[in-house]
Amino acid sequence: FFFFSHDKKFIIKTMYSTELKVFLEALPKYFEHLKNNPNSLIARIYGVFKVEMEDIETVNLLLMANTIRCNSS
Repeated sequence: FFFFSHDKKFIIKTMYSTELKVFLEALPKYFEHLKNNPNSLIARIYGVFKVEMEDIETVNLLLMANTIRCNSS
């Protein structure tokens, strides 16, 4: 699932555990790429969060910049 912030600047994406594992493995190269290419068009990822609540399945969330602005109708 994807959720947008009210101003459409950010996207919150839910992640399966397998997606999280792949992301964490790629993270060092992602960081290095952005460090060496500050004008890269790759979306900026600001954080990964795990939400745990009683009696509800754990949810992994990825917070990232929205690189495609949508006009609200």
